[in-house]
Amino acid sequence: MRILLVGHAYPPYAGGLSHVLYNVSLRLVSMGHEVTVLGLRYGGNAPNIELPRLRVIRAVGIAPRDSYFAPTHDFIIKFTKLVREFDPDVIHIHNVGSLITPTAVILSRFFNNMDRVVLTPHHHEEGSRIDTKAMWMLYKPVLRRILRVINRVHTVSQFERLLVLRDFGIDSVVIPNGVSEDVYDVKREDPDLPTVTYAGRVEEYKRVDLAVRAVAKAQEFLGVKIRFKVIGDGPAIGGIKRLARELGVELMHTGFLPRVDYLRELANSTVFINLSKYEAFSIVTAEALALGLPVVIARPWGRVFSAFGAYVINPDNLSETVNTLVKALSEPPSIRAKIPTWSEVVKEYVSKLYCAK
Repeated sequence: MRILLVGHAYPPYAGGLSHVLYNVSLRLVSMGHEVTVLGLRYGGNAPNIELPRLRVIRAVGIAPRDSYFAPTHDFIIKFTKLVREFDPDVIHIHNVGSLITPTAVILSRFFNNMDRVVLTPHHHEEGSRIDTKAMWMLYKPVLRRILRVINRVHTVSQFERLLVLRDFGIDSVVIPNGVSEDVYDVKREDPDLPTVTYAGRVEEYKRVDLAVRAVAKAQEFLGVKIRFKVIGDGPAIGGIKRLARELGVELMHTGFLPRVDYLRELANSTVFINLSKYEAFSIVTAEALALGLPVVIARPWGRVFSAFGAYVINPDNLSETVNTLVKALSEPPSIRAKIPTWSEVVKEYVSKLYCAK
């Protein structure tokens, strides 16, 4: 098949969507499909990519403070050209939080291609800042009208499925995200100090500050020094560093890392923690479980990982968070969770989404 993937981010851009599109595109190519990715170029000069059976084409986009991801006339021209010349069998559009999604849906409807469209919303319920929260209030009813014409919708968890059903009135096929096969090649190592790790963007809604407070209390309860490791970056990192100093928590901040280094640092941890307010599906949580790390995560989104042994807690209850973290720090090494790989997941894409009628 000829498959057009549409989403705002693809490497070298960091983030969950970039990771998803990268892994999906490579697995589709390995299955013999011809893939074109249409993304945005924002905040830098990310190149186009030409490989056998894989092209990555970038259009100029607008992304103030890494949000909105609005298309320009360049995106409309390139999307139109791809629909006409590449003539895709499937147009798989990702992320309703990006303004290229309604644009791509409207253009697909204009060209009478809605029978080819698959949507993966990656829906997070609302914005994470005052301006994005306000915009979501205006955007959501408009998006609801636009999306009702789509017949094939894919969500990554039952939690996201219910959100999409509530907010947009459309049901979906649930296929959880996978982990890359390289996770199972990495050996877990014991760090020199008990180490609680968070990985991802450091923004207010990720509630990394609650993790720091929990580490400080756990350190006091256990009477041992605990390191808090942050693999990633974002606008809230300055406040996290100040809070760690105030509470006497040793903070190790690596920033975003190349894949090999990231997996090594994640494996060199005692516990993984993610108390984010919003997640459709946390891939780094899945990777931590696949490495055999005890995991402490927030509900409601974290319930998808309960079956794999994750501790799912209410982060607003500091006492519950601390008690759970102490338990996770004290337990013996966990057995690696059998998280599906991206190769297995993409086969489901093809059978349940792309070939479905």
